[in-house]
Amino acid sequence: MIHARPARLALPVLLSLTFAVLCATSLLRSSGTWDELHYLGAVGSEAPVVDAVLQPPLSGWIHGLPLQGLEIPDALRHEPNGPLRGQRIVALRADDWMLDSARLALLPLGVALGWIAFAWGRHLYGYGGGLLAMALVCFEPNVVAHAGLITPDVTLAATAGFALYQIARLAETPTSQRRVAAGLALGLMLLSKHAALLLVPIFLVTDLAARLAARAEPRPALLARAALDWTAIVALALALLWAGYGFEVGRVLVGGYEIAVPAPRYVQGAIYQWQQSRLPHDFFLLGQISKQGWWYFYLVVALFKVPLGTLLLLALALGAGRWLGIRGRAAELYLVLPALLLLLYLSFWNTIQNGFRYLLPVWVPLLVLTGRLALPAARSRAFAVLLGVTLAWSAIATVRAWPDYLAYVNELGGGSRNGYRLLSDSNLDWGQGLEALSVWMREHHVPRVQLAYFGTADPAHWGIDYLALPSPTSALPQTPPLAPGETPPRVVALSAYQYQGVAFHGDNPYARFHELEPNDVVAGSILIFDLDHPRKRSAQRGEAERSQRSDPVRRRRNESWPRTVHSPSQ
Repeated sequence: MIHARPARLALPVLLSLTFAVLCATSLLRSSGTWDELHYLGAVGSEAPVVDAVLQPPLSGWIHGLPLQGLEIPDALRHEPNGPLRGQRIVALRADDWMLDSARLALLPLGVALGWIAFAWGRHLYGYGGGLLAMALVCFEPNVVAHAGLITPDVTLAATAGFALYQIARLAETPTSQRRVAAGLALGLMLLSKHAALLLVPIFLVTDLAARLAARAEPRPALLARAALDWTAIVALALALLWAGYGFEVGRVLVGGYEIAVPAPRYVQGAIYQWQQSRLPHDFFLLGQISKQGWWYFYLVVALFKVPLGTLLLLALALGAGRWLGIRGRAAELYLVLPALLLLLYLSFWNTIQNGFRYLLPVWVPLLVLTGRLALPAARSRAFAVLLGVTLAWSAIATVRAWPDYLAYVNELGGGSRNGYRLLSDSNLDWGQGLEALSVWMREHHVPRVQLAYFGTADPAHWGIDYLALPSPTSALPQTPPLAPGETPPRVVALSAYQYQGVAFHGDNPYARFHELEPNDVVAGSILIFDLDHPRKRSAQRGEAERSQRSDPVRRRRNESWPRTVHSPSQ
């Protein structure tokens, strides 16, 4: 895929190593996130309920490799409760090796994203364009964050980016080898995550639009060749998908009827994921909670989650082409159109508004488009300096955010320490902060905390002694009640998700903490309140947040303050 003199590969290799170091060192400092405990040890599990609800197995095959040959008790292999199974697998060792080794197994897929960007950018814009695209991918906090997790998001991003690149090359050079490459890449994409089913029609529409825009041959011949290509691509992809499920045939309940289908576990999983996506959910954005969401949700998320330098370069690449003397080409539709189509779907037809991670499959191709800026940079020293400074801005912002990439918020959002006012869930707080909380407690000589945690990991594994507070939708293990006369710990640690009250179907029991400034913010996701030293929030900011919390979209009932919590007013 990449042909270059060894000397010219030095910088791409250096970028890859930098990316790998950022990922590896940050993942070693974070606890298991919400989805990871579901996935850990799931592939190969003998619990009958597991296969029906999980994503396709490609990611699991890879991150399950370090667990092969280990003595895992049979009880764990039959455990149908995903988070509990994950907790117990992590607890098989006192350190975090069970989790971190699985994470490191998936790291090459994150590295592959950078090389896909380099190869594609170099093909379209030359060596400089490929290098610029790769640098933006390697210093993209969202890519760094998810490349270190055992979830299928980066697996899908890598396989989708590779599939789209192969489809684009097939349109340029129609050969049997390229058809096979595109078909197998699309099959790997389908084996990555059920969301890939949405990307297939998006890629098809993009391919047709790009071929028509290129006008390389008469329209009838063009459509005939596209039909031939896509018939071969889809046939190969489905064959690989079926092979991934052992060529199984079984019956699946669809619309009240049992239907015999190939790969029944895949079909059942896709149906399950679709049904889950249609259930009511609560979403948080800019201090507001809504069941319906907002059409501009992902635009706002990108505005805060992407380094400002990267946003500026994207804006230049998209909007200043004529001013910079850059001529558009049909092949660039493969970079832009998938992002536009997926964004339209997520904004107006999707019912889930959780995280920037849903954009990752089309985000890397979009970043490749910035490679076109290398062309005017080669002609103008002043523009080259501007390009270098802007790229350095993004790189420095990413390095400074280490190790808390999941909670990254750019300067426009006030930085990661301020993210809890703006974003939630996998955009900010996915349960990753337990290890950082444990370190904070040791450094501040805090033996025990009151904890409201959003996540599926067990705080005890990270050495956290805690008094459990109400934490809906969390697998937080409960703790014995206080003994008569025992005083609750003075430090309250609230996951941002719980602090925001996203999952409380009544009044948020932590709303009174909104009148205080956190004494500290750990990992960008856990707010620390010292009840002996409360910090009052400014009147202007407190009034603004009270106004936001009075939004009629929120349905809250009155509930008493948890008795185990010291109220700041006491």
